[in-house]
Amino acid sequence: MDRTVLQARLEELRRERAEGMRALEALLRREADLRDTLRRIDGAMQVLNEMLGEASGGAP
Repeated sequence: MDRTVLQARLEELRRERAEGMRALEALLRREADLRDTLRRIDGAMQVLNEMLGEASGGAP
């Protein structure tokens, strides 16, 4: 094969890889954000369950 063709394909693959890495990093950030949100929701649910238990005078 022509060296120019090989070099062009290599550059194309490098660009695709960089794009894939950026997409993966964005997904990982989104995952971390969702996990934080779920932890906050779980904490709020726990507090409300405890408050409901106290309000009813017993365990939830």
